[in-house]
Amino acid sequence: MPESANDLNHWIILFRSIHHVLATERVLKERGIWFDLVPASRELTSECSMAIRFDGNDVEAVKAILAVDRVHAHYIYERQGGVYRDRTDMFDGLCG
Repeated sequence: MPESANDLNHWIILFRSIHHVLATERVLKERGIWFDLVPASRELTSECSMAIRFDGNDVEAVKAILAVDRVHAHYIYERQGGVYRDRTDMFDGLCG
């Protein structure tokens, strides 16, 4: 992802535990989806945790992976134009 990733469309997945982060990391690697492990933004959570950032072009692929591999995300946000938007509802019961 380009250096100016903060200015581009990307998505953030938050998890309840590091185990879910690691499971998702493994599955995304296996499927060849670009992602980055990042500290969870203080704008999104007060907890000190890790999140997965992925490119906005991969939303449908990530959604399918979460469904098939039963990976448990907590919240999913889109960041566009420097603003986070909660998109958890787009993932049809795959979060919670």
